[in-house]
Amino acid sequence: MPRYNTNIDRVLSTQEAELIYKEARTLEDRALVSIAWLTGGRTNEIRLLKRKDVTISPDFVELKLFTEKLRLGSGRFKVKKRELVYKMSPNIFLGAIIDYCLIIGNPEEFLFSCSDRTLLTRIGDMSRRALGEALTFNHFRHSRMTLEASKGTGLDGLMYFKGASDVRSVSTYLHARKVPVDLEKE
Repeated sequence: MPRYNTNIDRVLSTQEAELIYKEARTLEDRALVSIAWLTGGRTNEIRLLKRKDVTISPDFVELKLFTEKLRLGSGRFKVKKRELVYKMSPNIFLGAIIDYCLIIGNPEEFLFSCSDRTLLTRIGDMSRRALGEALTFNHFRHSRMTLEASKGTGLDGLMYFKGASDVRSVSTYLHARKVPVDLEKE
């Protein structure tokens, strides 16, 4: 089971994500907030994104995240690239990703050529200016997973979206599901 260092009861709303986005001072930072919000990616997954991992077409934007993480006691496990496809819609988050990717010419170039610590500092600074508290990528990740669960996404969909290999790691988000209950039945 995952161990969280952040308060996972804190769920960001789309409006709060937009406030953080508006605090970004550069196009690169707007793309960083956008990718964190839309994908719920881990810090290292976002840092390792290359230009070739983002496909832009008139109908959609596709982001390919690669998961490799250390599992306690059993070594590393790898999940092949998760392909997350977002249909084009009037969306400030997709716009920032598209604009930023269009200025990167080399497909092998990393979108964010800095350390995990630097990315965490940048996202923390923007969220502190916008909301008065320093958030991490875990907050974006938890918020995105909670939002997906509340939309009714199934367990295998949540596992794929999260890059999880064990159903226990997504069971945390089932509280967000809206399940109709008929209290009149006995």
